[in-house]
Amino acid sequence: MHKASFLVKDLKDLNGTNASGRTGFHLACAQGHVGIVQILLDESRDKGIALNQFDHDDRSGFHLACLYGQVKVVALLLKEKQKGINIKLMNNRKRTGFHLACIGGDIQVVKLLLNEAAIDINATDEKGRSGFQWACQRGHTKLVQLFLQEHSNRIKINAKDDEGKSAYDMAKELGHSEVEKLLSKHFS
Repeated sequence: MHKASFLVKDLKDLNGTNASGRTGFHLACAQGHVGIVQILLDESRDKGIALNQFDHDDRSGFHLACLYGQVKVVALLLKEKQKGINIKLMNNRKRTGFHLACIGGDIQVVKLLLNEAAIDINATDEKGRSGFQWACQRGHTKLVQLFLQEHSNRIKINAKDDEGKSAYDMAKELGHSEVEKLLSKHFS
């Protein structure tokens, strides 16, 4: 990690991107390199590191950490958000890190985000879907169970997306029978 710290201090452009539009910060977040993320956070103000920059898929480093289930990175970014991480940032599809965590299905990341007061768990994306609806649509049974057992008072279980489909409709349509069973208990 000592070498990484020297490298960061010597580099002139820490916002340079690869062919996917990802910076070193994007890559460190996506791949779970907590130490490097910490160094980049610490140097962000002095080096002008764009912590909320989007890649070509309209995802920030925080978005990528949430999507790819990088629990330690997400925890660090939540803890260090005063350094400029926008945890409510929406991409052009109106998806937040919470949406992407629910799409990715990592229960530990979602738990971290559910405990963060600034996260709007019922925010909807361009399709009118919340994170809960994405978890159901993707068939993430354990995640749906978490929502229903511990957060049913906070989520809009019966909400419909822009196509008029509820979370139950999505699970049933896509053959996610375990999710369908869990949801049917709440709809009856």
